[in-house]
Amino acid sequence: MKLAYLNLLWIGFSLAGGIIIGIMPATLALFAVIRKWLMGEKEIPIFQTFWHSYKSDFVTINMIGLVFVLVGFILAIDIYFFSTMHSLLSKSFLILFSILGFFYFITFLYLFPTFVHFELKGFQYVKYAMILGISNIIGTIVMVLGFVAISFVFIKLPATIIFFGMSILAVIIMWPAYRGFIRINNQSREQVDIVKTSK
Repeated sequence: MKLAYLNLLWIGFSLAGGIIIGIMPATLALFAVIRKWLMGEKEIPIFQTFWHSYKSDFVTINMIGLVFVLVGFILAIDIYFFSTMHSLLSKSFLILFSILGFFYFITFLYLFPTFVHFELKGFQYVKYAMILGISNIIGTIVMVLGFVAISFVFIKLPATIIFFGMSILAVIIMWPAYRGFIRINNQSREQVDIVKTSK
């Protein structure tokens, strides 16, 4: 029931921001609540926690989100363009942009978990998301496998997407990311010092 409620909050606040400027802060707020649950804070006020994260990081996450969308669009165009060509040079560029796309994907997976867990500034979140994603390769594999598994469920039971779609996906991403953060925190004091305590 909590996951269903959280998913409905995500839908509502995404729509409240006209989707374009609402979906990124709503997704961030979703991850902020799930992070609290994973930390053992089961009885937090869901709406208040969601709303606090939504409004406090509204501008920053939208700025990062805009850059991410633009970079993703450029990468997609480049990959498509070079895939239609058959020269050795074009194949080399296709490999290059595919590798960049791989790192882009990993960075995006870890962006929201990194944002809600660490106290950084601006585009430092992007840098740390990529580093943490690469260093937590087992967690990344778990995320991908989780995506595949839940996709089969959504295909068989599409109605569940309305009630659990994004909240379940967020759990699949946040849980292995959080486990990876704990492991990294135990190895590096610097990381411990920048863990958020107020969100």
